[in-house]
Amino acid sequence: KVTNSTLADSTDAISAVINAYNLSASDAENISAKLFTMVDKGRIKLQEIANHMGNVSVPAAQLGVSFDNVVGALSAISIAGVPASEAMTLQRNIMFQLISPTKAMKELLNEWGVGSAEAAIATFGFVGVIQKLAVEAAKGDERVADLMGTIRGTRGLLGLTGENFKKLTENLMKSCKDLI
Repeated sequence: KVTNSTLADSTDAISAVINAYNLSASDAENISAKLFTMVDKGRIKLQEIANHMGNVSVPAAQLGVSFDNVVGALSAISIAGVPASEAMTLQRNIMFQLISPTKAMKELLNEWGVGSAEAAIATFGFVGVIQKLAVEAAKGDERVADLMGTIRGTRGLLGLTGENFKKLTENLMKSCKDLI
């Protein structure tokens, strides 16, 4: 009850993550701790995202993005003042743009020596990919738009670069540390 969420909200969020990442019920406590950290560190209420957690978790799992990274990114975007539902939409669009990359993104992935976003995440990690994309973002909004292909994908990526990249890594560290 610390998060002011209902049992139904908690169950919905936890089961969405279990299903997306093909985990077992024994992982529920770990997932719950990470969700609590997200609520604690971000500007997110569990009831705002409970029914939509699968919208981000499914494409994240498909890409090989850990749930810790999902939590860290949602927290970072929300801390920037983006409402929870929009933060989820933006993060989901980042994932979709990586799953189905634009021509510019495919060229960039090839420059990095990987053939796909899945390979990039496996090689550099999600945070490493965001860090590399932040370098591209510094080249200007037009470059980000070319890479991401959609306004929501562009806004999502920009929400994880600059100062928000620091928040992403801090939140990720906090999520992992809370479980040690």
